Amino acid sequence: MGMAAQKETPVAAIFDKKLAFTVDRLSAGETQRRHWVLDVPSDTTKETIFNPKAWAGLSSRIGDFDLVEIRSDNKSFWALLIVLRANPAALTVEVSELLWKEFKPIEGESVWSDGYYSARPGRLRTWEVVRIADNVVMNRDLPNLQAARHIITNDLKPTF
Repeated sequence: MGMAAQKETPVAAIFDKKLAFTVDRLSAGETQRRHWVLDVPSDTTKETIFNPKAWAGLSSRIGDFDLVEIRSDNKSFWALLIVLRANPAALTVEVSELLWKEFKPIEGESVWSDGYYSARPGRLRTWEVVRIADNVVMNRDLPNLQAARHIITNDLKPTF
């Protein structure tokens, strides 16, 4: 039996129209969603992260199905979230957890002494010294951890 004698099956007969995906619903992922990174203070709780009102300041930038990578300043946890609903009018964002990983905080990342601690809010920012009692930033724009340690041990009065 030669090639000419074979019957060709029409494409329409192969696919069930109720089940088949269509090309008009297919698009490149990078044009449909964005991937964000949010650095949060070390004392941020999981409850705060999943509170829709905590996202009020970001609700106009984030969109449905965007991915948000959460990183704590002291590297004690990391999470990957998906945005289920972003509502700029209500100033809320609803997220769902895809991955959540907790780590032991890395030693040497900050100094805690005499009622103060050093922090590096965000990965690209400089160091600062914070008073524990009221969470007030006492010094900022310090170049490194050693400078923060010097301020805490030599320049500030103990708070307790």
